Amino acid sequence: GKYAVVSQDGWSNVHRESIIATCVHIPGHTFLLDAVDVGDVRKDASYCADLAKSSILNAEEKYGCQIVGFVSDNEPKMVLIRSLLEEWRGKSFIAYGCSAHYLNLIQIDATPSVIKNHLIEVQKYFRNHQPVAARLKQMGGKIPQLPNDT
Repeated sequence: GKYAVVSQDGWSNVHRESIIATCVHIPGHTFLLDAVDVGDVRKDASYCADLAKSSILNAEEKYGCQIVGFVSDNEPKMVLIRSLLEEWRGKSFIAYGCSAHYLNLIQIDATPSVIKNHLIEVQKYFRNHQPVAARLKQMGGKIPQLPNDT
């Protein structure tokens, strides 16, 4: 059978509703497995671990694969969830934090606020001036990504 990994993340949508989504990553393909509107439920480690367990079982049934790993961001709750999942699935299960999230956390401390503020100013200029943004795109340039503290 195929081996796969799931990733889980949570955020608030444009309506300020809490969402937790899970993707399954099978070699060569990534699929949105589920997205749950958690409403006013307390999103503690136990609840999120139960969502992850349900998603893992769903992925194995739906895609005929064996889930061998779990990826999440690196907030303290998610570290605990990864431990709970490793305990549930056994020693061969790999649960780890997202490398991109680690790098983002590092850049928060490494980027001086004066530079960050300048990046924000440049990005907002391109966002708010469509002709300039269109010309930049035409020339093959990219609008700077806004720094984001997570």
